[in-house]
Amino acid sequence: KSRNYYLIFMTVIEPNKQNSFWVLPIVGMAAIFIILAVSGVYFYNQNVELRHAAADLSQKVETLQVANAEYKNKLYTLLEGVSVEAFVAKYQLVKEKNPQYLEGKAISLIHY
Repeated sequence: KSRNYYLIFMTVIEPNKQNSFWVLPIVGMAAIFIILAVSGVYFYNQNVELRHAAADLSQKVETLQVANAEYKNKLYTLLEGVSVEAFVAKYQLVKEKNPQYLEGKAISLIHY
């Protein structure tokens, strides 16, 4: 008798077995939105990193240009007022009649 008593008050809940027409398109659009949002953040971060790297390289180039100008000034100061003939005579240099120059292939940094 007590066994039947429990069966009377038990409720069975079943989910709706009808598939809704709008579930698949909504889930698909949500997935596309999430993918677009994540890829947008990724590409934005890549863009920011690239701009920082370009700014760093630009600063390095500027520093090297300043150093190059300083070295040129030092060189011109050392060579100022010195004639080539006097320099050659002082160090007993001989003019080469058939000079041989270094030749090499240019390396292209841009690949097509």
